[in-house]
Amino acid sequence: MAKEMQKPTFLEDSIIAGILLAKGHKITPVVKDHRVFYVVEGDVEKSLTEIYTNQLIGCLDVLRSIKTTRSMIFNLKAGVQR
Repeated sequence: MAKEMQKPTFLEDSIIAGILLAKGHKITPVVKDHRVFYVVEGDVEKSLTEIYTNQLIGCLDVLRSIKTTRSMIFNLKAGVQR
């Protein structure tokens, strides 16, 4: 049976988006009404449960991913302002 397509999750928090990126989710930034949102694909609920139950994740991976998601904001805003 084919895997059911999951609806994307929308987040505003770059920290949580960065952690989810480190866990392998696809993150896409979008601007709507002058606010930045992250579209997160994959099983976000499962990943958040793992995070909040303190399962191991590489801290360097998380730091790099948070930096990447924050950079996405600046790159996106720079592109929108042009």
